[in-house]
Amino acid sequence: MSTILEMLRTLEPESLDDMIDLTAKVINSLVRKGDQNKSIHTQFYPPNNKLPLISIRDYIHRLFKYSPCSRECFIMSLIYIDRLMLECGLSLNSYNIHRILITTLVISTKYQDDIFYNNEFYSQVGGINVQEMNQLELELLRLLNFSANCSNDLFIQYSREIDNLFERNEYMSCT
Repeated sequence: MSTILEMLRTLEPESLDDMIDLTAKVINSLVRKGDQNKSIHTQFYPPNNKLPLISIRDYIHRLFKYSPCSRECFIMSLIYIDRLMLECGLSLNSYNIHRILITTLVISTKYQDDIFYNNEFYSQVGGINVQEMNQLELELLRLLNFSANCSNDLFIQYSREIDNLFERNEYMSCT
């Protein structure tokens, strides 16, 4: 199983303009792998039987545009997603990724930033109702054993790999 951190280390830097492109590329790759494995289409609570109409890239763009949170929150979201895959065996797929993205962002914002909005605000950004947002937050925290912390070293690893990828991208575009 590929992790986001492994992908950041090996990703080709072509056409990555910003954090949205990077996040979308990594997440789309993981979702494609999860969609191929039909036997493990584990749904993220509560079950979602319809595919969302918005693309993953457009959804990530929406989260970046309307979520008043720091870059560090988006990095923490990637760390949480890796933890869900590695520690909980959760498979990302087209049915659960949108919910996982908004929920990891909510938890990372509440944990990481000094200023954050309530779940009603984030439910509007994420396109779900507030009751579902509350259930998703509780379910994700349960899966993470109510541990939203991350070691400083691990956070620096992810951040450094993202910065290195953008540096490689900039170098490639200059040559």
